[in-house]
Amino acid sequence: MRREFHFVFGLRPQREPFHLMHWLALESCRRTQSPDAIHLHLRHEPHGPWWDRIAPHLTLHRVGDAPRGFDRARYDETGEGRFIAKHGWDYAHEADFVRLEILHARGGAYADMDTLFVERYPDAFVLADRLVVVEDGRVVQTGTPAEVASRPVTAYVARLVGLNLYRGQAADGVVTLAGGARLVGAHHDYGPVLVAFRPSSVVLHRRRPDSSARNTWAARVVSLEQQGDTVRVALAGPLDAAADVTPLAVAELGLEPGVEVWAALKATETAVYPA
Repeated sequence: MRREFHFVFGLRPQREPFHLMHWLALESCRRTQSPDAIHLHLRHEPHGPWWDRIAPHLTLHRVGDAPRGFDRARYDETGEGRFIAKHGWDYAHEADFVRLEILHARGGAYADMDTLFVERYPDAFVLADRLVVVEDGRVVQTGTPAEVASRPVTAYVARLVGLNLYRGQAADGVVTLAGGARLVGAHHDYGPVLVAFRPSSVVLHRRRPDSSARNTWAARVVSLEQQGDTVRVALAGPLDAAADVTPLAVAELGLEPGVEVWAALKATETAVYPA
């Protein structure tokens, strides 16, 4: 079994030299994780003295066309999406799709380029072919790391893998949750189901959005927490949820605890599976 780590970088042309912060991410991984390999997946190769120092320790992989499921045309559907596309920031979203393909195909562990490793990462998620999750003394889920990460079955597992998770009853493409809230999903399930979606799939607005998103609800901001290059926004409402937004969105929307917002979620961004 090999300890392998994956990073994604350089999906857009590199006009500036490779930054010290990015060197620290890769070098701290090299020094603390005892990696068998550090894989850097890129489209445009970096340059500069910090790159020259770390490059010999990396295995480079060229990223080709846009990954499956990533469609730049969808940025035209919302004002925030058009703003992101106009400034060329869609590469950060594309990286999310790239890393999922990498982990599904190769396994190992993924880290962002602003990660600073301070202690050895547990072997389970790096080496394991299968995981067993124990909660309150009993086994609640087993599966490959990819299966557990994409289809959590309890709130505890969902928190571990960073997804929103709900239980409900499915019928005719709609899931009715315990509290009465409803979620439209791209599915054909009936009966007890679980619904999961990524916080990054939730789009926030100050007014009720006029968009193609099938799921919209009013919510109140409970808290904000910086997480790398995004901000995790905790929402309370008919559907309590977490949303990941950019610092720019926080400023433009005036987000702070107590602010009323509207949340939007596309049906295609949900994963619905039997409970």
